[in-house]
Amino acid sequence: TRSTSDQGDLKYHSESTWNFDRTATRAFNPAGEQDKSATEWQEKVAGLATRRVSVELLLHFYLQLGQENAMPHFDSKRSTTNDVVRHMVIPQSRDGNLGRSFAEKFGPHKVSMTPKMVTHHWSNRFCDLVAAVLADALGLKRWDLIAERLRSPDVSDGEELKEQLYAHGALHWQYWICAFCINQHASICGNSMGVLDTVTQKVLPSCDCATPKYLNDQPIRCEMNKFDDMMAYLHRECPKFLQVVAIDLEFMIFSRAWCVAELVQADASHLEQHMMIHSPSALEKNTGQLKSIQVQNCSASREEDKLAILAKIGAQDDVDKFNQRLQQILLGNGGLLADWLDGQKLLQEVGAISARAKARVEEASKAQPNLEVCGDNVI
Repeated sequence: TRSTSDQGDLKYHSESTWNFDRTATRAFNPAGEQDKSATEWQEKVAGLATRRVSVELLLHFYLQLGQENAMPHFDSKRSTTNDVVRHMVIPQSRDGNLGRSFAEKFGPHKVSMTPKMVTHHWSNRFCDLVAAVLADALGLKRWDLIAERLRSPDVSDGEELKEQLYAHGALHWQYWICAFCINQHASICGNSMGVLDTVTQKVLPSCDCATPKYLNDQPIRCEMNKFDDMMAYLHRECPKFLQVVAIDLEFMIFSRAWCVAELVQADASHLEQHMMIHSPSALEKNTGQLKSIQVQNCSASREEDKLAILAKIGAQDDVDKFNQRLQQILLGNGGLLADWLDGQKLLQEVGAISARAKARVEEASKAQPNLEVCGDNVI
């Protein structure tokens, strides 16, 4: 966990290319329509920012999964967020022939002034996403033990988690999670693009609602191109707004273009950022791949999203600066993962010292079998 300070040259770079007002005027309209389009863009951003899911709602939703009428084939060790969105979020957020976001239909009526935005990717196991959010709500920095409790067949574990969250005062905390807060009916619901369910290996279902679809060709009405602007808006309106990064076990989140873009945007906006990892061993295993992240090599579900992100960053020099800043954010002095890495290094050094001491004791014992050993000392 950290708050950012001076960002140097990249702060200027980030502000000049990711600024809320500048992005708002990027809508492709004639010059005479720019003021109107900027206002419409900002109104859309403000509307998105009010959508939230509470910790209680998220836990209740998760505990339904696997039941007869709630994705009965759900597998906590395999089912992805994408699977759950297609089988549960989209059908449950439909009203008759139209649909809205899950958060609009089921979310809290009163919005909190201390929301948190979750950066995650849809190929991650849904159980792990929920575990990362609940772990953050409980003030933890790792989510592995929470995931174990969520995967437990004992239903009482879910109730115990709810009681623990209540005792911590976090049951009604509000999180902005794109899977629940974006209106999937206004974007992707009608075409699952032939993607297979992780468990059944059957094509994921599509939705035949009549909700108009707005993608990149209609940038003002599109809801999937405003994450950076929404972060800037929430930062201005809610001083305690922060980002939670739900890092999956394999660290694939850092191969997703939107996710790394959100990391840099949050840093440039001086947001507090919480990095939720599975465990120190998972970080140690994946540190190598973090050193080679480049935004131009990241992927996105839709190619036009990646192109839009790169266009916002700018020319090649800007992309290079972006990548340098990303490395600094993650692995530099005071970086988001620096405390974990320093802790791992310390443990490794202590382990090496202990191993050397043990070897010396064993050698001494072999040389003089009658010696008494006390701890790491030979008496």
